[in-house]
Amino acid sequence: MNKKLILMAITALIIFPLSHAAAEVKPCGNCALERLVMPSANPVLNEAMDYDYSIFEMIRPDLAPKAIKNLSYDELMKVENVLAGGAHLAGGEVVATYEAGGKTIEIKYSDLEKFLLSLPHVQQNTESVKLISQKDKYAYLVNIIKTNLLYEEGIRIKDKILNGVIHDEAEYNRSNIFAQSINELMASIAEEYYKNSSSDNAPPSIDFRAIAFNTVSKQIDLKVETDNVLILKNIDNIALYTGETSLTLCTIKDDKVTVAEVKSKLSQYLNGSVSYKLFSDEEFLKFIIYEIIFEPAYVKHLVKSNVQFSFKPFGEYYVYAVAEAFLNHFLKNVSITPQECELYFKDNQDKFTIKESVLINYYIFSEGQKSFFEKAVKGALDPLKLSAAIKEGSIECSINENERFYKGQMANELQNYLFSIKPGSYSRIIDINTSGAIKYILFYVKSLDSEKPSTYSEIEKFVYRQALADKKAQEAVKLFDELFKKYKVKINLK
Repeated sequence: MNKKLILMAITALIIFPLSHAAAEVKPCGNCALERLVMPSANPVLNEAMDYDYSIFEMIRPDLAPKAIKNLSYDELMKVENVLAGGAHLAGGEVVATYEAGGKTIEIKYSDLEKFLLSLPHVQQNTESVKLISQKDKYAYLVNIIKTNLLYEEGIRIKDKILNGVIHDEAEYNRSNIFAQSINELMASIAEEYYKNSSSDNAPPSIDFRAIAFNTVSKQIDLKVETDNVLILKNIDNIALYTGETSLTLCTIKDDKVTVAEVKSKLSQYLNGSVSYKLFSDEEFLKFIIYEIIFEPAYVKHLVKSNVQFSFKPFGEYYVYAVAEAFLNHFLKNVSITPQECELYFKDNQDKFTIKESVLINYYIFSEGQKSFFEKAVKGALDPLKLSAAIKEGSIECSINENERFYKGQMANELQNYLFSIKPGSYSRIIDINTSGAIKYILFYVKSLDSEKPSTYSEIEKFVYRQALADKKAQEAVKLFDELFKKYKVKINLK
């Protein structure tokens, strides 16, 4: 099986000068930049969410998508396309152009498709790119253009904005060696696990990363120097550390990892902002092992083993990093006062209502059980009687009961469909055959609940973050309007 792997997010950044033109590199889809450049009526919050998540879910369900359990992405998209009446495919060779560096830059449909194929939910099954709607393809295309234009602007003032915010190529490669190897191992473990699963029911949630960690630890003979690691627990700021930087944190087969090798990474956490003294020894050890030690130890082993890797080119990452640095530079002075925040709540109370919700049961089953569920729907069995009949008849299916979804948490067509069903009624039986295995899903709507108002005191922290996000988004919209004019952008995809 040829596995296409999702790259992990990169967090530590240092400067590396480069002169790529944005036209030469089409950015990938895994960047925080999308929080503002993706078209959206409701910009994503990018501040820390320290308010009650249940309030957040009720008020902004569109930012808290909730999965239909035991359905793959492809199967969910099949439900969407069945309800929408089919997929829509793009046509035309050149989908957009803009002018930069004295020449016209063309973005072809093949570039857009290459981008779509890099999306995490598509990588394991490239056929699912056909299920992406025309509207979403247009949004992704606009995102590519915006990112490239931000790069063009950022590279002009790189001396101002890039100091201390970009990986060098060696660090980038090291991070990706680890990411690719771990993801490949997790994919292999998951594949083996599901292959050996004898039940038609979806298996319980499995922490494949933990399994991968244990597998690698044995493979490289990882041994943690517990006493040395716990010394770090009493250091709030690693910059003030005066002990031996040669202190060994762990050993592997024929090597070790010292404080000196991970001091830069430690500075992301031990920087005075949080005290780890409140952690138990066990919690702190687990944190250091996972976040600090594991990656450099495994990379050392992989490099010594001469393992070959391929991942997204450094130049592609560089485009994204420059684009994001410019956007952050542009928005860094945007702020909001308490008075603006309260006024924002008064003027936008419709944004802070607890949204409509639907309470459902749903059942996922194979061809052999379809006739049983057809009879259940025809006989209008209530959920208790249906559950009893399933148990009595030893019917193999996946049952999910009392799942509440707020409006905005589900895929659009499915949402519209479920909210149209009368409470106490079943949906139609929907075919979700996507890869040769015949499967179906049936929904039962237990109740529909209408919107409810909220008060400012309940959600003040949430309002602040939303108001700030909106203000930043408005400034970003103005910026992109100017850039589209400046670079003479033309989009042919409709």
